[in-house]
Amino acid sequence: MPSLQKRELRRSSSSVISELGTPIPCDDHACSVSMPLWEHIEGYEEGKKAVHEKLALGYPRFVYHPYVVKVVDLFRSKHGLRDEQDALPFPNKEVADRCCKFVTEAIKRTMPELELSEADTSVVPLGIVGIYMAVFPTAAKGCAKPYWQHTGEGASSRHCEAAINSILANEGGMEADMHPTNEFVTGERACTAPGCHVAHEN
Repeated sequence: MPSLQKRELRRSSSSVISELGTPIPCDDHACSVSMPLWEHIEGYEEGKKAVHEKLALGYPRFVYHPYVVKVVDLFRSKHGLRDEQDALPFPNKEVADRCCKFVTEAIKRTMPELELSEADTSVVPLGIVGIYMAVFPTAAKGCAKPYWQHTGEGASSRHCEAAINSILANEGGMEADMHPTNEFVTGERACTAPGCHVAHEN
């Protein structure tokens, strides 16, 4: 049986990544995506919706991974977040506390009209694989994103995947599958990211 390294090299040399937004490599935890045309790069930098909507994944500081979004959704449904509340997952309580403190100070500086109370930002344990959620007003999402982006302290996609699988397993569900219509295998792992349709070589 060929080694994983050789298998990866063969796959990479025979794969042509041409679709806008396809993860590179074709893996659920990829940090890059294909932008085959210069206009795609310009569109990304200019914030054009037509380009951003095609990005299946992205660098985790700039693009919330689907598993991160799923953890927030599960937390919202299980803990009853109100419509005016939002949250982000962090790998421990200390980091989540720092995020809440940052958001609180940012709101006071830039959004004093919110009349923030102590209850508006809080840290709540997800109760699975050590993740803690930083909870803040939905109106302050723009204050939370810079913390996520510039510190790099947010929960990783793999950490969130483990949390999702644990939650679903406890409920008798199946493993996390954000995009079940795609089939691509890298080693023993199936990639479910949109656009990953390259055939696996044995």
